[in-house]
Amino acid sequence: MKKALIAILVLQVWSCSKPQKTPFLTFSSDALSITKVELFQLKNGYTLSDVAAFDEDLQLWAFRSDTVLTGIFELRINDNKKIPLIISDAMPSAIVENKKELTIDGNHETQTLWKANQLVNQFEEFINKQASNFPDSLLSTDFEYHRDSVFRLIENSKNDCQSRIQLLIEKHSNSILPLLLVQLKAGNHLLFDYNKDAEIYYRIDELLYQKYANYQPVNNFHMRVDSLRRWMTYTSVSNPGRPLPDISVPNAWGDPIALSSFKDKNTLFVLWNSQNESSRIFTKQLRRWSRPYRLKGLEICMISLDTDKEKWKKAIKEDNLPYWHLSDLKGEKSAVYSDLGLNSLPTFLLVDKDGIIIAKNKDLNSLTNTLNEYF
Repeated sequence: MKKALIAILVLQVWSCSKPQKTPFLTFSSDALSITKVELFQLKNGYTLSDVAAFDEDLQLWAFRSDTVLTGIFELRINDNKKIPLIISDAMPSAIVENKKELTIDGNHETQTLWKANQLVNQFEEFINKQASNFPDSLLSTDFEYHRDSVFRLIENSKNDCQSRIQLLIEKHSNSILPLLLVQLKAGNHLLFDYNKDAEIYYRIDELLYQKYANYQPVNNFHMRVDSLRRWMTYTSVSNPGRPLPDISVPNAWGDPIALSSFKDKNTLFVLWNSQNESSRIFTKQLRRWSRPYRLKGLEICMISLDTDKEKWKKAIKEDNLPYWHLSDLKGEKSAVYSDLGLNSLPTFLLVDKDGIIIAKNKDLNSLTNTLNEYF
């Protein structure tokens, strides 16, 4: 009996003297209903990385893994509350929740992420406030004024929010934080738009891929940006401000017509297909719609992406289209499709007398606004 008591005492002393791993992350809260605290890491999706143990002496939840990988994480409380985190290698940090207010120590990237989320939430509240204040009934003459006024306020607020987040991106450009900041969204509003802010995506991708190429979310972002870069290169050939590519397209008799031959004239190039429903909706009203612009000297040249010559000619006759008509009858395999960077039909290119593309439109309303401003 004496030997057994001595053995138990030795075991207790050994277990008490065994060093305990230093926590790399702790969470404490004034809430009494917490039963589980888990850490999930973002890979292709969020996967469980570690489970915290409750420290009775310190009255907090502690994570004590041997290795802490750099990455994007979520701290989940009782399977529902989710707290976004960015963790660097074995960086100790402590999160405290006091009266539902969160603070974090030793983690500047996460502090900045929370600040950015707060900015976006304020922007979203502003959007909702503007929408709720919009009058229920208005005279038609007042509607556009109020609508445009609200849109301007929202756009100005968005630009302000974007510029603030841009400063945070610059300040933390050497961390993984910009990967999250560039994808922030308030309601239906992306703070950074692929088409408008492509250069920001390119620069962030370059910085991240050099340092975190082995981290899956960075790889995913890199592939998306690479796709964006290819797309922007593909479509930029017909972007406003660029010269119209000097290509030749056959007319109905097979004679090649160079697009440069339309220089010295304001020309609207209509890219269409006689079998495309959206194209035909436009062509059926083209003659009446274009009359005031043709009286001001606008030339119209229609370039068809058809493959059937008879159907093409039949559509021209049915819709009464007395304009220039060109087509190599190769459909989407036509060099016109790639040389002009097309991705949908109809597409309208307004080109000035110097052969410079003034506008690229996809629908009749925006084309009408463009022409009214131009003339």
